[in-house]
Amino acid sequence: MNPSKKWSSMPANSSKSISKEKNRNDSFKLELKPMPEIALIDPITGKLPKNYKEILVQKESKLQNGNDHSTKKNKKKNDEFGLTLRPMPEIELLDPFTLTLPKNYKEILAQKAGKSSESRDGNTRRSKDLQFHSSKLRHDETILSKTGYTQYDNRKIGPRKALFKAPEATAKVSPKNTLSHKSARTQNTEINESVLLDIEETEKQLFLQKGKMKTAVASFPNLRATPVAEKNTKRKRSSSSATSLEEFQKLEVELKTPSTIGTDFLVYFVNVQDLAYKIKMHTTKVFIKKNKVGNYLKHVREHYIRDDIFCGFEGCDKCTRASSNLSSNHINKCKLFKKNHYLILDTNVILDQMDVLDEDVLGNVIILNTVLKEVKHRNMPIYKRLISIIENPSRHFYIFINDYHKDTYLKQELTELVNDYNDRCIRKACSWYAEHIPDEDFILLTEDKDNRSIAQNEGISAYSIVEYIQNLPENSNLMDKLAKKEFQEKVNAADIFPPHLTMVEIDGGIKAGRLHQGTFRASRDNFLEGSVNIELYEDDIIIRGYNNLNRVIDGDLVAIQVFDKDHWVSPSELVLEDDTVNALDDNLKKKELELSKQSASKKNIKPTGKVVGIIKRKWRQYCGILQEGSAGVYHLFVPADKKIPKIRIETRQAETLKSQKIIVAIDSWPRNSRYPNGHFVRALGKIGDIKTENEVILLEHDVPHSQFSEEVLNCLPKLPWLITEKDEEVRVDLRSLDICSVDPPGCTDIDDALHCRPIGDNKLEVGVHIADVSHFIRPYTALDEEAAARSTTVYLVNKRIDMVPDLLSSNLCSLRGGEERFAFSCIWEMDHNANILHTKFHKSIIKSKRAMTYEEAQLTIDDKSQTGSLAESLRNLNKLAKFLKQKRLDNGALVLASPEVKIMMDSETHDPIDVEVKKLFETNSMVEEFMLLANISVAEKILTDFPDCAVLRRHPEPPAINLEPLVKAGKHLGFEINTESGKQLAESLDNATRDDNPYLNTMLRILATRCMLQAVYFASGTFQKYEYFHYGLAVPLYTHFTSPIRRYADILVHRLLAVSCNADATYPDLLDKKKTAELCNNMNYRHRMAQYAGRASVALNTHLFFRGKIHDEKGYILYVRKNALQILIPKYGLECTLYLGKKGEKLDIFTYNEEDQTQTCGDIVFHAFDPVTIRISMDSKNIQHEKFVLQLVHPFIEGFSVPPLDIEMTEQEVPQKKRRK
Repeated sequence: MNPSKKWSSMPANSSKSISKEKNRNDSFKLELKPMPEIALIDPITGKLPKNYKEILVQKESKLQNGNDHSTKKNKKKNDEFGLTLRPMPEIELLDPFTLTLPKNYKEILAQKAGKSSESRDGNTRRSKDLQFHSSKLRHDETILSKTGYTQYDNRKIGPRKALFKAPEATAKVSPKNTLSHKSARTQNTEINESVLLDIEETEKQLFLQKGKMKTAVASFPNLRATPVAEKNTKRKRSSSSATSLEEFQKLEVELKTPSTIGTDFLVYFVNVQDLAYKIKMHTTKVFIKKNKVGNYLKHVREHYIRDDIFCGFEGCDKCTRASSNLSSNHINKCKLFKKNHYLILDTNVILDQMDVLDEDVLGNVIILNTVLKEVKHRNMPIYKRLISIIENPSRHFYIFINDYHKDTYLKQELTELVNDYNDRCIRKACSWYAEHIPDEDFILLTEDKDNRSIAQNEGISAYSIVEYIQNLPENSNLMDKLAKKEFQEKVNAADIFPPHLTMVEIDGGIKAGRLHQGTFRASRDNFLEGSVNIELYEDDIIIRGYNNLNRVIDGDLVAIQVFDKDHWVSPSELVLEDDTVNALDDNLKKKELELSKQSASKKNIKPTGKVVGIIKRKWRQYCGILQEGSAGVYHLFVPADKKIPKIRIETRQAETLKSQKIIVAIDSWPRNSRYPNGHFVRALGKIGDIKTENEVILLEHDVPHSQFSEEVLNCLPKLPWLITEKDEEVRVDLRSLDICSVDPPGCTDIDDALHCRPIGDNKLEVGVHIADVSHFIRPYTALDEEAAARSTTVYLVNKRIDMVPDLLSSNLCSLRGGEERFAFSCIWEMDHNANILHTKFHKSIIKSKRAMTYEEAQLTIDDKSQTGSLAESLRNLNKLAKFLKQKRLDNGALVLASPEVKIMMDSETHDPIDVEVKKLFETNSMVEEFMLLANISVAEKILTDFPDCAVLRRHPEPPAINLEPLVKAGKHLGFEINTESGKQLAESLDNATRDDNPYLNTMLRILATRCMLQAVYFASGTFQKYEYFHYGLAVPLYTHFTSPIRRYADILVHRLLAVSCNADATYPDLLDKKKTAELCNNMNYRHRMAQYAGRASVALNTHLFFRGKIHDEKGYILYVRKNALQILIPKYGLECTLYLGKKGEKLDIFTYNEEDQTQTCGDIVFHAFDPVTIRISMDSKNIQHEKFVLQLVHPFIEGFSVPPLDIEMTEQEVPQKKRRK
């Protein structure tokens, strides 16, 4: 298919050609050749066929044979040139910012047409708008961008008027009189370097292309064009004479129009008068960039200065009116000023004090475009928050495009730093506003002392944000939100930490091999230890000790120095928590001394180092509570995430906030402070309230959970939704089949259904039918972008955060029983041993006969009295699933385990009333097997058709070091765990059983699960084929196809499969492996956070269940530590710590054997996986931080264990202890 047919082009009206100034303009000519190759480009791959030259030769010979006689006959006639003109009066009515037409634009045009009709002559009429044709070049800085108009790509138009779509065309440049640019780069473009025309700061050409033509060049004051001579001829600069605006309007251009004209061109509509004026106000920005191969490229960007940019004030009669949120009704009150005023912000104020700007106290704020661009460049999350404020009309923020305004634009000096240049632009804009609107006061808020001083010397009212906030009435809340780099009482304190190296020193050290960079991961069990993974070492580098950690926070990208091997240590077995009451009462030395006493076995030492510099901080906002025991305005904040250190904040609301969950942001961590400095952001709600705690979970795990926007909801189909005849024509009708779904109880987002029926020849037809979500979510829509950003549905115990709106997730896409729905079906022909004979895919219409739970489906299978077609279908599916599972296990698939529990909630109060282990049925495995099979089949199909951009899922083989804990645990129990391959590991786990401890094998599988790497999505073109392997499933190819309602990856896979089946069209981003890889990275992150959030929700509700209760429960030792035992309680899915003595200490009665990983007390020896009986209760003394407390019941150790509870007392609630207020 010709790519040009995918795009539309505006037909041109002919007008009489004029040739008065032909001779004068003959010295400047442009000759561009058409590209017949365009028609041969494959629309999907974008490549030409190998024999394209032969095809072109054949086409050309046919064309010549058919047109020879007409060519000779009309040779003289075609020597005359004509200009095709197309008036576009609508352009003048476009709003320059929104690029939209007024609603009554047709009436305005009709009025204008009536006035001008009297002076119009059909034969001599001149159009105000020229229609320029040019082949579309892909690179932003090609010759086409020299017109100052941005190409249209379905999403972006700007910065000027309007233009049309263009095909992905290629350009072949003629070797004479050619306009190009040194940095021009196009796909499949041939450019002769000898014909390049230099375009310098004041040079401009107007050119036309329509087939093969000649173009005169318009001249303006200070406009010079340099024609290029033949190859190897030295270029000479010739300047054209000046041409007035009136002369330009009379410009006569002659064209040679061929008999047939293609449509493979980008169409520009440019107002001649406007363009001439803009060229007078035209400048360029030049900068040098180094490319990947080490060459330096000069980039030139056009910059057009305008005089029609609105200042934002309603009463201004000097500016062209446009929309603005500034309002005279909003009053900014500050003690520093006697009347209302408008605020202009510096970049650092926005970057550092965004939490203050979120408050609606501040209004009538002018954001300069210079500042906005710098904020976007330096901090994208802050930029997005700022944009959301600007778009809120009630906040009265306004963007002034100062860098394009003729009175506020400044040119950067040759030796001027970017920061100084931006400051100068900001001050210039402030001065301009003061002159432009003399009746109003304008205040510059900046944290830069030098900039503030220079502004004040220039007569600009400039203050720091701290000064301004301090003088606001009722400012206590805002004062708490001010970001502070230093606290006053710590300014002159002694240094605690060594200084960080500068970026120059870090750069040099990494290049020299003295330093290494990596991401820091803090330990959850020991606040004085962490690790950094670097490529040079197989093991993670241990970072131990407060000075060696050197102010690093989990997630930071750091530079580290690795110690000599003599100073390496073994990983700590201690469980240490920072229980410091305040920053001055510091027991750090005591903790570090305890850590240093740990014996370092030479057998287990690991590479060790220290942090010497921070390359990039990964700070975010943190949820938590205020720690009790502090007085005054300085308090310690305890984050909910144990890997984050305590944060020191200043607040005057401590008494109120002590009972609240709050959010705090880190501002700095100076060398003289034990803890990082931060500021209060906002309160979330009362501690212990289920809504507050759920909000904390979602925020801590970065789960997008805001309401769907109006723009997203507008993308949804309108109700009532009906299946049309057209839908039935393009889909396979499967409504007559006995299809059913099997899901957990209470499931409303049903995205898969199954069927199985005999089809003769002793064969079975098996179908997996998946909700066709991609039919409703189309590319490039707001709904698609929102689903891509969320990437997954998040399941909490009593709440679900949907990836797509409820209309789709629980209604139109949900395969509910008895309702007709769109599906994407994967159909197999199988024999009765589950051998696949044939596979096909197609979009379908289904009607599920019944939506069943796992338990209901199991009862149907087991009840032999049920002989209906649905029951027989389920029995056949279950039988086939057992064959499929056995084949997977024979191939080496791993059977892993994790403690999963179900929280039973009260229907009225929504409080947890019971916790139980999830029950599993054969039907769970049945559904799982067919979902796995569908995913594997689809993966094979899309990889075949899309080898570079298929969305797949891989599970890397874990490195040997990850499996060491499992191997050691097995060795201590007398089992050999072979990890050479996945199959050998699976066999080792199958053989690791013991009659006296039936739960031992499950414990080993739980431990094996924790040793695994995480499975991830990826684009097929970004990895080698051997890396596609899925280690856990033991399959070479795998993807996710079966849950598009709750996973965005499945939507992408559906789109790829639809293209493979000719059921849908492709789009550019789907075939771009780079963009697919970016989506995969986001999906991996969101999927991981969703898992963590779900686990945190289960833990929260388990805590709530145990309030006021004491239970004796059976548990198993998961890990043996130096001062504690990690206990797993399967009944509740809990993993808690049993301290062998006081917290942070160890009783002398226990002896720890590091080599055997045991704790011994007399005749009692504790090994990993040993069963124990423990008493579990909730410590509610501290209302802000409740914790589980474990006590040993069995085996009984005198002076340490507690006697068992009476049977009647076991289920009885004990009175909750009086809580401290």
